[in-house]
Amino acid sequence: MSKPILVFEYKNQQNGINSPSISALGNYRGWQEIEVTVDSGACDTVMPLSLCSEIVLRESEQQRNGLEYEVANGASIRNEGERRCLMMTRNASGPRRITFQVADVHKALLSITRAADAGYECHLGARGGCLLDVYIGEKIPIARKGNLYVMKAWVREDPEAEDWKSPNAAYGKPTQGFARQG
Repeated sequence: MSKPILVFEYKNQQNGINSPSISALGNYRGWQEIEVTVDSGACDTVMPLSLCSEIVLRESEQQRNGLEYEVANGASIRNEGERRCLMMTRNASGPRRITFQVADVHKALLSITRAADAGYECHLGARGGCLLDVYIGEKIPIARKGNLYVMKAWVREDPEAEDWKSPNAAYGKPTQGFARQG
């Protein structure tokens, strides 16, 4: 039985899109396992250019506007575009849409601010935590690795990425990936 795609990406809130559950992922090609660092200081959900290189790199609004990110050491890095993905996580009822901005970072970062804007609460403790979807109650597990919190995920290109609506359609906010279906 197919399940609707939930949305981690506020750019697109289409209804009625179906996809298989995570239990079927082993039978599908194109999924890539990644580790995403959960980051309360990240203003955007980003990934390095080298990660998921088989997913089309698209021009983003941030790139067109010359957006640069300030990293921890104070240096600035350019936005290189975006990758529109489907993402599955452990305990997921179905894939979610997510846009990763692409920049010269060392690893994928999930912006907790963007997650909160999308209706997720972040709960962190000494041994790990979860992202709680406040609308459906689903919990996405977060592991603790030393002083970092990380999330295991599987991503692939969204086959309907070309059809995503205007970046400013949802919530009336600037394009900054990570939201759920309304």
